[in-house]
Amino acid sequence: MRKVLTFLTLSFLVFSANVSADEEMPKALAEEEAPLAYFPVNNGWTGEVFLLYEKEDGVYTVVHEIYGAGVPVISRDTYRAKKVGDTKLAFRIDKLTFTIRMDEGQAPKLFLNGYQLATQ
Repeated sequence: MRKVLTFLTLSFLVFSANVSADEEMPKALAEEEAPLAYFPVNNGWTGEVFLLYEKEDGVYTVVHEIYGAGVPVISRDTYRAKKVGDTKLAFRIDKLTFTIRMDEGQAPKLFLNGYQLATQ
């Protein structure tokens, strides 16, 4: 009898998790726009990513996320990117200068202090 109760309890918990996972996504997340560019970077651990967004007023922002082990994101910072020429954007993190080149017909590229980063 005890095994049957344990089985029923575990089945209920699994079924409840599946039902709640089908609920609607929060409105704020559902309306979030897709990034203009996505740069995943292998940092030798769980990874990190740079996401480029353009707001309605033409302002560019870069979101830098560092992934964690056991948690989706351990750090998320937002930086304002300045337009430098027709195809380049630049932003700074501390003393590091990052540049994004968006040439027409090519995939966007991410540079750190003038050297292209190997993105996945």
